[in-house]
Amino acid sequence: MKRLLIISDIHYPTRTKDSSLIKHLENLIKENDITIGCGDYVSDNIVALIETLSKNSYLVKGNMDFFERNLPEKLYIEIENLKIGIIHGSGSPLGIEGRIIRRFDTKPNIIFFGHTHIKENKNIDGISIINPGAFCDGSYCICEIDGDKIDVKFIKTSLKKLS
Repeated sequence: MKRLLIISDIHYPTRTKDSSLIKHLENLIKENDITIGCGDYVSDNIVALIETLSKNSYLVKGNMDFFERNLPEKLYIEIENLKIGIIHGSGSPLGIEGRIIRRFDTKPNIIFFGHTHIKENKNIDGISIINPGAFCDGSYCICEIDGDKIDVKFIKTSLKKLS
């Protein structure tokens, strides 16, 4: 069994300057086997932090990531018996799931994405589409993968509790 931290839209320090959120991120990374980042970190320092602290990390570029580090726009990985796509997403939230699915030539079992800042867990044509919400607002998810099964838990942390 693998335990995954799924994050997106950290936007530090542009949308949030709350350093307690970054301390919380550090703790979450250390507690999980794999960190999956769906873009919009905004700072190269955040990417470096994730890569340094994670046992394993898979990170893609978001539309607000203008730093020099060259992250891919999408990734296709396998964990346990599941094929996983990772992407940020772009454009309007309306119809984003279909646009994201079409970006993958080989259809994964699961697609993790961000961009909309809205947590989501849908099944479309046999593909689980999961958005952890915006970490800058305290939202993320923890997924436990055991063989070909996934358990998804969405978490919303009150930023006031972290201070």
